[in-house]
Amino acid sequence: AGLLEQGLLSEDAAEDTDTDDESPPFCRLQPVLPDVLGSILDWAGEERLRQKAAVFEAVLQLKDEVGPSQALYEAILAALGYSRNAVPCRELANRLPYSLVEAIARSARPEERPRLLEAALLGAAGLLPTSPGDADPYLADLRRLWHDVAAFWDIIPMKPRDWQFARVRPENYPPRRLAGAAHLLACHLEPSIADSLLGLLSRDPAWQALEAALSVDDATSYWSGHYDFGKLSRRPSALIGTSRAAEIAINAVLPFALSCGGPALEARALQVYRTYPRRTDNELTRYMLREILGTGYRRLVATACREQGLLHIYRQWCRDKRCGECAVGGKGQAAR
Repeated sequence: AGLLEQGLLSEDAAEDTDTDDESPPFCRLQPVLPDVLGSILDWAGEERLRQKAAVFEAVLQLKDEVGPSQALYEAILAALGYSRNAVPCRELANRLPYSLVEAIARSARPEERPRLLEAALLGAAGLLPTSPGDADPYLADLRRLWHDVAAFWDIIPMKPRDWQFARVRPENYPPRRLAGAAHLLACHLEPSIADSLLGLLSRDPAWQALEAALSVDDATSYWSGHYDFGKLSRRPSALIGTSRAAEIAINAVLPFALSCGGPALEARALQVYRTYPRRTDNELTRYMLREILGTGYRRLVATACREQGLLHIYRQWCRDKRCGECAVGGKGQAAR
């Protein structure tokens, strides 16, 4: 089973425009002291991180089929796909595996690698339009590069209909996000995506360093001013901004580090996780902040760890209405 099918990414990858099909029950709690609630959220957030790490561990046991970089590559693509395109991103990672990404990139000079990988990812995704009316010079160049890639390597492309554009913000359209992935992969090609990011954590256990390494903001890029081929954006935007870089860090890189590193790397991953500031909300975190904790506790959820703790509490207790066992309600605290 793929990483997504095992639940590595779920509520975390939702866009603000998404809605959740499960409507949690309204919950009224007895007041909880802020220090106690903070400790519960820290515990719950770390439990959620360890659950994600366990998924990586299970996948990495299949060493003959999935190597560390392939597992991390798949998770990064899924995080860039958000909830609506996470599944096709996983399929793309299977059709264009990381070993092939490395081979394609290393066939070109370093300065040519981002665009070559962009052509490979978009071509394999089936997202390079072929209509005669598409006269965009940038698209024409990518088509040329993809033709060369496809002629040399055996890649079966996906279909455009495999991707979701409806109810997705234009700046999050699949072509832009895959272009961001191409730049990110090219940046961390040496020695590999896994070794590069794990090495960064080993050298500099600060969330700022990790977020910077996962962000892609090139003002000269075609995609800084376009949301699709030939379609101008209203304003320039990063290929991978800080909020999406944070999602990749929290949902992919840090649990991956926890799963495959020794005690020192595990300690550094936890250090980054505990200090990483909360970046974005989604349907479930907004619900939990509004209905479960109440506005008086909003400032208490200042870290990504505590926000993930909210999601863990929802999945463990709120979703199934197990209120009598809930850690926040008090009866579940003994289990800690």
